[in-house]
Amino acid sequence: MTYDDELRQFGWTAVSSYGYTHKSGWSIGVYRVRDRWITLLWDAHSIYDEYSDPLAAAKHHASLTSDDEENMPARDAAQLTELAGVATAQP
Repeated sequence: MTYDDELRQFGWTAVSSYGYTHKSGWSIGVYRVRDRWITLLWDAHSIYDEYSDPLAAAKHHASLTSDDEENMPARDAAQLTELAGVATAQP
């Protein structure tokens, strides 16, 4: 299994040799800063933290977002219709 395969298992897609994106909107970037390489995990608004490598960032992202996915309420079609403000006539 390759390094990119491991990242794909966590839902990450390589967009360049130095960057990965996730369907959740988060990104991992590898940057050269003051003669050293750093890996950053960030969402659409801010940098979350610095990591040793992209896989470490992906694993931390998984732990951060797994609670979000588990706590998302499941909604049935009736609830979604009500939320959207669409009423259907019932016989």
